[in-house]
Amino acid sequence: MKITRKHGTLIAITEAVVFCGMIVWLIYAVCETGLLSTDVITSVATSATVVLLYYTLKWSRQASEDAERPHLSVMLSITADTNRVLVIANSGKSTAIKTKLSLVGVKEGLRVASKPTSNHEIYYLDNNPLFSEGADLPVGWLYEFLLMHGEDYANDPDEQKHPRRFTIKARYEALNGTIYEDAITIDISAHRHSIVPPHSSAMRINQLRKTLKEDLASIRREISGIRRAVEKPPTDYEDGTPRDTDQ
Repeated sequence: MKITRKHGTLIAITEAVVFCGMIVWLIYAVCETGLLSTDVITSVATSATVVLLYYTLKWSRQASEDAERPHLSVMLSITADTNRVLVIANSGKSTAIKTKLSLVGVKEGLRVASKPTSNHEIYYLDNNPLFSEGADLPVGWLYEFLLMHGEDYANDPDEQKHPRRFTIKARYEALNGTIYEDAITIDISAHRHSIVPPHSSAMRINQLRKTLKEDLASIRREISGIRRAVEKPPTDYEDGTPRDTDQ
């Protein structure tokens, strides 16, 4: 991951100038005295202590900033019905601002679906605002992009719309101006044995059995109600006496 600190270039130049100045001063002192006197050694030790303290404080501050930084994670999840779900989330401790993602290694753009239904809408992932425009992502933000079914990957040998391997480049900033850049590789091939997970068939059958049982019970109740509504009372009593004899 590449990390660019705010004013990092200016600080680096300042540090280089100070270090070169110390070297020049040490050479000048040695040339003037002809040897390393006690005063020169003491001055060098004091300067080294100050430099060490400076870098200790600098690294401590950076570690503190990184502990509270935003962290954008991208992972692949596979559901029991062989759907691939691309999960993008801010799992850090602060808001990621100016977040911009881009696809690498995708020939025509990656196709995703808006809803996990049979009539879902299909669009390209790189048309999403997070990829095309950028956005601010608060802490705990999570979004799932539904990729295609396992058979769709199997039927796309040229990987035009369902690449087996691609990279997402992420660039985002922390509130203090630090810029984070990372490249996350997603490898569909690593899950090629999960196109039909061993447990998915049993889960699907159990789900269908439960749904069918509930539907049959509902149909049975409706038929009973209809039967009670349309059935007419018997015209005679059990002994054969007509009901209209009581009138």
